[in-house]
Amino acid sequence: MYRREKWNYKRQLCAVAAFSVCSVINVFAQNTNQPRQIQSVKDIFDATWLRQPEAQALESRQQALQAQKRAAAALTPEPAAVELNSKSDQWNRNLGAREEQIAIAVPMWLPGERSKSSALAEAQANALEYQIKANQLRVAGKIREDWWNLHRARIEQEVTADQLTNARRLADDVAKRVKAGDLAQSDQHQAEGAAAVAESAYAMAQANLELAIQIIQSSIGATSFSMLVTCPLWPYQSIGSSPRVQG
Repeated sequence: MYRREKWNYKRQLCAVAAFSVCSVINVFAQNTNQPRQIQSVKDIFDATWLRQPEAQALESRQQALQAQKRAAAALTPEPAAVELNSKSDQWNRNLGAREEQIAIAVPMWLPGERSKSSALAEAQANALEYQIKANQLRVAGKIREDWWNLHRARIEQEVTADQLTNARRLADDVAKRVKAGDLAQSDQHQAEGAAAVAESAYAMAQANLELAIQIIQSSIGATSFSMLVTCPLWPYQSIGSSPRVQG
């Protein structure tokens, strides 16, 4: 009876420990799966680069090149093969004749083939590295263009908003003076026309700002990034692991 209770107690402790470990792993997975907050141009580059087909296939291509390098450094171009043949006369005369043959095939490198294979693998690895750098520079250039378009649209939106406020304020002041008899009715029409033009410019600037935001959203695969519009214009920091983009 004592042993059974002791065993049940140990099983309960193991279950509690397993549940605790699973809970910790679950919390860690939830924290790691949380979307990264976009606060700088580098964050935009990281999020955009991870969505590129070149970045998604980079690991598999590097593994293939590493396998090619290992094959070029091996003693033989292909693994050795073992062949076993057996002959017997049991189906016809059955005189006890029996023959066993064992053959081992070891492929050999041709003169200069091993060094050329190694040089080819190294050249392909260098070509992949330069290709990745070129793709990173291309993505970084597109991000920089979209980044400045976003802030130019934001500045235009702020300027047109101030112009609209001033135009409406002027129209209200002119309307009061026309009512008081200090200005003609034509002056009021002119002020209202200027306010309408300012309102149209503000609507256009607002549309351009929303379009610039949507372009970056589509690049990083995010639904919103409110911090993006208020973060520094250009942090002058390296983008990606290899290339460096300057503002």
